[in-house]
Formats: sequence, C-alpha cells, structure tokens
Amino acid sequence: LEESLVREIREELCWNIRVGKLFRHVSCRRRDLQIDLFAFWCTVEGGDLSLKEHAACRWVPVSELRQYRFTDADTELLPFMEAAMIHPGGTPATQPMDVPAR
Repeated sequence: LEESLVREIREELCWNIRVGKLFRHVSCRRRDLQIDLFAFWCTVEGGDLSLKEHAACRWVPVSELRQYRFTDADTELLPFMEAAMIHPGGTPATQPMDVPAR
C-alpha cells in the first residue's frame, strides 16, 4: 500500500512523500461496491505541487472539512480526523488537509 501511495502522490501532485503510520482503515459498502480506504500520516519531502488529475485544491483546517463534499468512504474518516485534532497522537492534528475545491 505504501509504495502505491508514494507513486500516486508523485504522479498526481508531483510531490515526494514519506509514508508514516496508518491513521485509519475504513470499510464502506455501497450497493454492490466494497471500498476499503487506508489513510496514512504522510510528510511531503520534496517537489512542487502541480495538479495532474485535479482541477483545483486548497488547504483547509480539519474543523472546516464538513463544508465540502466527499465520497462516502472519505466522509467516514472525518470523525477520526476531528478526534485527532482533540487528542493528537504524536502528529500535528492542526495541519491543514488537502481537499478538492468546490
């Protein structure tokens, strides 16, 4: 998983990242589709942000994430991200998160 994440971020955002610990795994079943989403703590180690697959992005605080539309699996991560802000687990929970622009 980690190697795939590094490759995808490099291809889609032109960033070199270091993948840290698993943040959360959520499993979401919708209709006949099963989605397993693995969210990791990551650190940007180089590169210049360049959107290859997305029209726009913006940095927003975790406290504002519910103002945006997400997939069902992504939405299931929000309570865990909000809890991490209240009870940080060694990683700065106030770091802004990258979300697609409306």
